[in-house]
Amino acid sequence: MDHYLRALFAPKSIAIIGVSATSTRSGNEFFDKVRGYGFEGRVYAVGRNGGTVAGEPIYPSVKDLPEVPDLVFGAVGMQATPQAP
Repeated sequence: MDHYLRALFAPKSIAIIGVSATSTRSGNEFFDKVRGYGFEGRVYAVGRNGGTVAGEPIYPSVKDLPEVPDLVFGAVGMQATPQAP
């Protein structure tokens, strides 16, 4: 049986909100680090303007992802958090 905290400590998929195709934002840095340091699950980039980053699609909203991620990391400012996609 899965422990209820498995998704936090051993997620199978992560969505990172705040990724941009046109700039180097903290979301982009986190996206690169998660992928570069050996996370074996699925990593989704989310940014309201869409596009691509590192050859991967940037989804305009978490609702547009092909699955419900186990963990969502918000890399947006405090003012943007309530409207985060």
